[in-house]
Amino acid sequence: MNYGKIVTYFESDEKLVELMQTLSVDYFDVIDDYNQQIVGGILTTTDELQKAKTQLTSIYASLQPIYSKALSLKKQKEYRYYAEEKEKSGEKFKDGATQILAKDAVRRYRDVRDILFGYLKAAESLIYDCKDRIEQNRNGYVKENGK
Repeated sequence: MNYGKIVTYFESDEKLVELMQTLSVDYFDVIDDYNQQIVGGILTTTDELQKAKTQLTSIYASLQPIYSKALSLKKQKEYRYYAEEKEKSGEKFKDGATQILAKDAVRRYRDVRDILFGYLKAAESLIYDCKDRIEQNRNGYVKENGK
């Protein structure tokens, strides 16, 4: 997904929902599927694990810029809301209450950020697990064949 497309998804709450649906089908479901295959002992051969590692690495690389944009926009929108409320309130400004309102105003962005972060961590863990299993397969082959 290119940068121009990513940015358009952050223009409204409705488009954020659309983004999450797209990410679910294109990325999250794949991560979940690989997780189940690894946990279930379905992926065992070096070739299968290498293919999974490659695909998970690609997914990780694709999700990272989207996560970065979500993180950035969440911070910007929260600060903008806070600053606007502070300006409107004038002398009656209540910092604590305004911070809470600002956090609430960006809850969808925070949700998107948190979900993306969770899937990035899951993909990263699966990549490392695949690497470890590939190495175990390699070591087992060397032991069995004396090479």
